[in-house]
Amino acid sequence: MPFEETCFNSLKLFPNSLNGEFCLKKNLIKFNNYDDPKNWISEKKYHELDSMKEEDVIDYFENELKKQLKFMIPNKNFGCIVSGGID
Repeated sequence: MPFEETCFNSLKLFPNSLNGEFCLKKNLIKFNNYDDPKNWISEKKYHELDSMKEEDVIDYFENELKKQLKFMIPNKNFGCIVSGGID
């Protein structure tokens, strides 16, 4: 996906983690940050992981990912198509 330019003239993408409000009277767009990934980090968990050996951190994340994968297995067969641009 292009980060700033598109294949169309005068068309720009919204910056990540922002939403926009367009004021018709002033013909302006105002961007608001609706989420900041830094807020996802627990300071307590950061220090806990920072004090662990690299191998233990790898094992920890491998186990966490395996647990999460179990939740992601669908109960029904399905298909999904995702496009990142103009097809």
